[in-house]
Amino acid sequence: MLTIINGNHITILIRNSKNLKLEDVYLEILKSIKDVGFATTANIFSISDTAKIGGKIGWVKETSLSKQILKSIINLKKGQISKPIKINENYIILEIDDVKINKKKIDKKKLLSNRISYIKNQQLENFSLAYFGKVKQSIQINEL
Repeated sequence: MLTIINGNHITILIRNSKNLKLEDVYLEILKSIKDVGFATTANIFSISDTAKIGGKIGWVKETSLSKQILKSIINLKKGQISKPIKINENYIILEIDDVKINKKKIDKKKLLSNRISYIKNQQLENFSLAYFGKVKQSIQINEL
């Protein structure tokens, strides 16, 4: 049995700079969230393209999150807000809008078989491309 946790997230992306006082900005963001809500705050503070739609990024599978983000939000409940998480050169703040837990039965043999087929097909494609490259190099066209 595999448990998949999906989260509906809203995000604020903060640009890092030399004079950024992260704690001050975070407190200002929290105050704004309390006053006008997360979506409006995302629109004001976020540098992400999602700011236009209130920072909504939609449903995300737990397995598609980086370990760093997952570690920061794994214990958050619906409506809770993360502390700033450093992503590359910037910081991200997430709100958990909703959580769904899906339990699926997995056929391990079928999963393994599919994975083996995928890898085998990748290798065959690579061999085909290499062979085609050799054939292409060995062909000479003579003009009459």
